[in-house]
Amino acid sequence: SSSPQLAVGDDFDAPVYAATVLYAALSHLDHWPADLVKAYGEDCFGPRMWVDDEACSLLVQNLALTHCPDSSAEADKVNSAVLNDARRYADYYSHLINSGASGDEDSSYNKS
Repeated sequence: SSSPQLAVGDDFDAPVYAATVLYAALSHLDHWPADLVKAYGEDCFGPRMWVDDEACSLLVQNLALTHCPDSSAEADKVNSAVLNDARRYADYYSHLINSGASGDEDSSYNKS
C-alpha cells in the first residue's frame, strides 16, 4: 500500500503556506502567540521574507494590530473595567498586608 505524498514543486512558497495556515488557525483568537508576534517583528526589521508578500497580507495585517492600541469605545470600557478591578484587588491586598501578619482578616473591609 502506498501512502499519498504531497508533491512540492518549484512553485511551492513555504512562507505563504505557513501564513495561510496560521491565519486560518489563529484568526479567531484575541491574543496571538508571542512567538508569532516575535517572528513578525524579526521579519519586519530583518529580511522581510514574508511581511511584504501580498499573499501573506491577512496574517500581516492582523499581526500589525498587535502594535496598535484599540481605540474603540468598547475597548475603552473593557480596559477601564479591568483597571478598576485591578485597583480594587491591589487595595484589598495592600489592606491585608498592612493589617499585619497575624492572619486575621478584617471583616469590615469591603472587597466589592
